[in-house]
Amino acid sequence: MSTDHRAELRRIRDFPALVHYLRDEMDWPIGDDAFEDLTFDYTPEELGIDDRNAAKIEAIRRLRQLTANQPWGIFFVELEPRRLPVVALRRILSRVVIKKRASANKADQVAWSVDDLLFISNYGVGSERQITLAHFASNEARQDLPTLKVLGWNDLDTALHLRARLLTQLRRGCTL
Repeated sequence: MSTDHRAELRRIRDFPALVHYLRDEMDWPIGDDAFEDLTFDYTPEELGIDDRNAAKIEAIRRLRQLTANQPWGIFFVELEPRRLPVVALRRILSRVVIKKRASANKADQVAWSVDDLLFISNYGVGSERQITLAHFASNEARQDLPTLKVLGWNDLDTALHLRARLLTQLRRGCTL
């Protein structure tokens, strides 16, 4: 009997429950540690996010590296608005992405390629609180801002297609 991943994901309202789902159902190599022990905390101020956008961010956490050769930076961003604030995610992206000039990054701050960042966002009010995966894709040909691609789990996603998309987000470029 196949699992209806859309229904399971719709029931998930917080990051610890998502981590359990990714570990138990999607085979991500995540230990049994408490969520707080699996992540690093950031403040909006540490990432240089202005007060207006910082007000939309309740928490920023980065999942510790799951494998030795994992290129992905996986961030959990808890947001207070009813909708996904793209500007707030772009501000976080601008602070954790590798800059063209090395001097633009703090020496002690970890950075990733724009294509190797996954933002797992939690937003909404009450029973409408939801979790989505957001990924920015660089647009080198046009030199534009990176394109935001959001993976939700509505009725248009089949369970098999959803599982493949979630696994692909982490497995690209690393062996689990």
